[in-house]
Amino acid sequence: MRVKIRYYTVICAAAGFCREEHINLNESLDLYTLLQIISSKYGGQMEKAVASLLNGENKILWIFVNGYRIKPDQFNVILQEGDVVVLTTPLLVGG
Repeated sequence: MRVKIRYYTVICAAAGFCREEHINLNESLDLYTLLQIISSKYGGQMEKAVASLLNGENKILWIFVNGYRIKPDQFNVILQEGDVVVLTTPLLVGG
């Protein structure tokens, strides 16, 4: 299964200035698990931001799946082949 991940604003910097990547997974999994994979992959600021989000403490990291904002009580959503996951902050400014 292949999922596209897009990183915007300061989250892009936390991902080593990677704007977009594809992650190949052996099986379907939930968004919570994918966030843990991303956190482990990049460490540092990404790990802190994701850990804070998963603990319900972070209000500045927003997650979207296929254009729909996912709230913390929805992190159990099962991802599907071709899904697009976006990690960003609430404010997208500039160009």
